[in-house]
Amino acid sequence: MQKSVYSLVLINSQAAFFKQNVACWVIEPISGEVWNDVENESQLQNIIKKFNHRLNSEHDLKHVSLQVTYDDSYHGLIAALAASLHQLKCDDWQLFCYKPLLSRVSVAYGLPDENSLDNYLLTKLLPLLSNSFNYQDDSLVVEKQRAEQSHHDDMAMLQQTKSSMERQIQELKQQVNIQHKLDFEQLLCFLPLFYKNVWNTLTPEDLAILSGNLIQKINIQSPYHEPDKNTVLVLKKRFTRLSDSHQQSIIQFCHTLEHPLSIRHEMSVYLESM
Repeated sequence: MQKSVYSLVLINSQAAFFKQNVACWVIEPISGEVWNDVENESQLQNIIKKFNHRLNSEHDLKHVSLQVTYDDSYHGLIAALAASLHQLKCDDWQLFCYKPLLSRVSVAYGLPDENSLDNYLLTKLLPLLSNSFNYQDDSLVVEKQRAEQSHHDDMAMLQQTKSSMERQIQELKQQVNIQHKLDFEQLLCFLPLFYKNVWNTLTPEDLAILSGNLIQKINIQSPYHEPDKNTVLVLKKRFTRLSDSHQQSIIQFCHTLEHPLSIRHEMSVYLESM
């Protein structure tokens, strides 16, 4: 809920309330008077209560934004003012010293005389306060827009980074899948080099599970024909041409097998070397 803006002016031992409308400030009379005598704490509390009674809100002054302008004679009553406003639920109020405000306005408009004080406040001093607040509000709007744009830019950059990382992850997954495929094909090729009649004991389906290959379709003819000596020799030459890492991965896989496999004599040295 938007708050109503009022101004309480405390000068020359008198108090007056003013209300800010859309286009201008207007007098908010209390007990039918523009100015009421306020020389002590009791009178100050009384004028605040009358102001609250005039507004007649079930929320008291909760939805009021109050600007308090005071001269030097009211320094001793500020604590009482704060207590009264707090009691009536007004937590949005600010203090302004009358003397420096008057000095600033008088540079452009001169000083008011006794008969023109009300008009001077309505058309010159109070608008000065309003313009100051509006300037601050405009600055806040600009800062908010800047922050929102910065947030939007940051989110766009994060989205680009996220998309780039997702592409990199996908590429790495593809590389890993390709590597798994190569390893699996090497196992299919070289396990018969290490073991006799390997497919009679270890099924290709078991190999797929043990090697982590659950995607590639396996097609090995049954019954599987045991390779002859020449084929074993060719496979051994191929194996020795593999990189050390590929050789080690195949040998390490062989060490994980718990099946009762018969190791070829000529390959036992490779398995025993680890």
